[in-house]
Amino acid sequence: MAGARVAHLRASDLVWSRPGEVRELVTEAARFRPFAERVAADVERALAATPAPTGETLARLRALQVHLGLYLGSDARALAAATWIRETVTPPAERSFSGLLTEAIVVARAATAVGSSSAEHQAALGAALAPRLEVLPPTAEIRAVLMRQRDRFRELSRESLLAEADRLGARLDRADHWTLADVDEVARVGHRLATILPVRAVLLAEFDAALVRRGHPGEETRRPTTPAPLPSSPR
Repeated sequence: MAGARVAHLRASDLVWSRPGEVRELVTEAARFRPFAERVAADVERALAATPAPTGETLARLRALQVHLGLYLGSDARALAAATWIRETVTPPAERSFSGLLTEAIVVARAATAVGSSSAEHQAALGAALAPRLEVLPPTAEIRAVLMRQRDRFRELSRESLLAEADRLGARLDRADHWTLADVDEVARVGHRLATILPVRAVLLAEFDAALVRRGHPGEETRRPTTPAPLPSSPR
């Protein structure tokens, strides 16, 4: 990484040497984990720069904290970044939803000591996510947010993520350096392959159930249950 000594840290000041071809990087844990650890450390240094980063640079850095934090198991860091992102979201419906999936993943991990592909973890994730979706305001705007997110999960597949990796690779595989935006996009694909894709069926089921409970916009939902609290010290 370069550029922590400029007057105001900008996205263009953050540059990484190309770590390899994108598809191989995001599909091979032995290569992606060291890359993720290195970038996560650089992100922390960038966030600690003086003056602090702002604007798009700060938003990209926080997004990377969520993606890499969840991938690496740095749940407290991912949760703190998701909370920061929620506070910057302007539309009320988007703000109400922002960060809920990160919270649910953190709670599920605290309740289980197994991988995301296990039945135990998936059951814990469903149990953590369902009440968080259920207590969202019963408005047409929230229902639209849930539908958009549900549709994203429907379209999510290994094939679609590899296609995204290939799209990025066409631009980045011959580049000498990757920018902050490049690294954010690559990290997002790697995180989704490793963390989100294994629980896709659970996410689809919970979002479908949330939409069924809401019925048509304006209809009342049944009495919500209380979401499980966040762990006091996430891993």
